[in-house]
Amino acid sequence: MEAIELDAGSDTEPETDIVRRRDVIRGEVELSVRQNRLTLEVRNVTPIRDPNMPRDELLMHTMLSTHAILTIENGAFISITESESCGNEGAWPILVGEPGQVDTILVSPIILNDYPEIAPESPGDFFDGTEMDEMLTLRILTLTDAEKAEMLSVDECSRALLERTERLGGEHLMNLHGRLRRHGPRENES
Repeated sequence: MEAIELDAGSDTEPETDIVRRRDVIRGEVELSVRQNRLTLEVRNVTPIRDPNMPRDELLMHTMLSTHAILTIENGAFISITESESCGNEGAWPILVGEPGQVDTILVSPIILNDYPEIAPESPGDFFDGTEMDEMLTLRILTLTDAEKAEMLSVDECSRALLERTERLGGEHLMNLHGRLRRHGPRENES
């Protein structure tokens, strides 16, 4: 087990000037391999001084949207979608890199295909260019006028995102609908 600690601080995204703040976050990472089964556990062990604190303050102590990248030498990872013996709990491991590369996986909090790429149906810079585009676009379209006004006041990136979303026509919305893409036959298929 490896202890991790992130100091209190803030980071600014260079392209959007969005500032992300955090308080001290403490965690533990444990990686084990037994009978060719890899287990990765990431735990938040940050003490919370007041369990009734407001949500915005509580979020400053979370490991929101934690991702892990694992690499292996002299071995290979197996796609979770291609093996009945693979499993996951709380995260989704995917092969990343060039198609066919099997030495690196991304452990993601959302379901993605192996070797993710921008969906060709994505008409612009929305979210992640995958199945999340539709869900998040529809969520923006359900915002109240007051929520949209607040979104407009956050920053230029949020304003542009709201304007692009509201300009989408029905055909673009239908193109955002999730697609199932098979990247090759399963081993037991001909």
